[in-house]
Amino acid sequence: MSPPRAYVAHRARGRLRLRVPERRNDAGYFETLAAALRGVRGVREVSANPGTGSVVLRVEDDSEDGSLLGPAVREGLFELHEEPGPPRDTPLSGIARALSGVGASLQSRTEGRWDLSSLSFYALVGAGLYQLARGKFMPAGGALLITAINLVNREADRQRQDG
Repeated sequence: MSPPRAYVAHRARGRLRLRVPERRNDAGYFETLAAALRGVRGVREVSANPGTGSVVLRVEDDSEDGSLLGPAVREGLFELHEEPGPPRDTPLSGIARALSGVGASLQSRTEGRWDLSSLSFYALVGAGLYQLARGKFMPAGGALLITAINLVNREADRQRQDG
């Protein structure tokens, strides 16, 4: 099995964040990785977070990424890449794809008069007004109306960028 892909997510003066998304939630792996990196010259402190799939290194300001991460690469703990691998398919990305298909179908069937943002806007306004009529301005009615307004603002921003 080949080592997992890793990349430097962020570099600031005295600090480096390394991400290893393939090993996210693998506490044993991150313990081993942190221990290996603690022994590297120029590394002052290592903090691993298996939940986020990252390691933060507090380093000497003049340390080069190669000299800091090279020993772990040579040990086969990861392969260092310039950018992250392809984006992971998450539950939300699946929902977004499904909604995109629903939105395209809605626009097609209504000859472009309706889209999901418009439909969502009216549904939120209706739900917000219903909650207000029931005397439930906060949080339900107000939150629904604010969300509806945000939808309109996002659509206006998108149209400005496209136009």
